[in-house]
Amino acid sequence: MQVEIGDWQVDLIVDDDGHLTVEINHADGSKVHQLEVDVTANDTEWAERFSTECVERAYIDSQKCTDDFSDLLPVTD
Repeated sequence: MQVEIGDWQVDLIVDDDGHLTVEINHADGSKVHQLEVDVTANDTEWAERFSTECVERAYIDSQKCTDDFSDLLPVTD
């Protein structure tokens, strides 16, 4: 089964023995990274967080200060 969520493409595959394989790709084409493992609060579920190099780079860039602070500098003649 293939599922698309936002820019993520997730392939869910169950083999003949009942094992689940989860394949994850992102539309940005950069490498997928696992951020956190087993982020659930109970013993019957499993969850992981994923990101990509491009997603992380965009987040870091969005957190950078874009102000030049020129209005705070003393006026010189």
